[in-house]
Amino acid sequence: MENVTNDRATRWSKVFTFLIVAFPVLDIYAVGMKGISIGSLLLSAALVGIGINFLTKRHSVKWNPYYAFFYYGIFISFFTILIHNDFSVSDVIVRLTYFLFYTLLIFMPSKYDFNINYAGKIYMTIGLIAGLFLLLQYICFFGMGYMLVGLIPGMPLNYSITDYSDWIDKYNNMYLAVFRPTSFFPEPASFSQFMTPLLVMTLFSKIGENRRLLKAAFISLVMVLSTSTNGIIFSAFAWGGIYFIGTFLELNADIFLF
Repeated sequence: MENVTNDRATRWSKVFTFLIVAFPVLDIYAVGMKGISIGSLLLSAALVGIGINFLTKRHSVKWNPYYAFFYYGIFISFFTILIHNDFSVSDVIVRLTYFLFYTLLIFMPSKYDFNINYAGKIYMTIGLIAGLFLLLQYICFFGMGYMLVGLIPGMPLNYSITDYSDWIDKYNNMYLAVFRPTSFFPEPASFSQFMTPLLVMTLFSKIGENRRLLKAAFISLVMVLSTSTNGIIFSAFAWGGIYFIGTFLELNADIFLF
């Protein structure tokens, strides 16, 4: 019975870990109400499962200094509603709901619910697929004159442009001036924001230990090809950092040997 419970816990940990890592992609698409994404909906379901697991195992709750910030956030939100007449109560409630959701997401899961090694593998896999898809967009555009779109057709977007057709019109017009591939993100900046931590982790940790520099070079290449200014700058800083650290360690080694 204990083995069955451990197997279920392991499967649950992998599901929760996958949702956390894939959240930037899942959060692109909206469902029903404004501001509610597929990612937040799935994570809400995951939190329910974590909460049930938390209660059945009867974990002891320890005081954390961040709880003070949590209670302050709730108090100041309601206080703001009382003293301002021109506030939109619905907007405050939506923001407060998001605040509560992400606070629970941070504090409720235990160290057993998030598998960091599995997260690294999933992150690398999604990142490499996103990069390969961006290269495919280049090949389609310059080789066949075809604009390959990475978003799911017809799906409502959790973005400044909520309608898929409006998003297509905007980027069709933009491509007339310059080609800016987005992979399966709504804009190049979103793609680079997702890839930047992966580049840093690949260069400075063991997440991409197998052919680490080759993977880091590929990630940097697709970040530059996305034409995102932030992506280009962060990529340069990351490689500058690894060069500086390598030089520093080499100098220290020479001094030690001397």
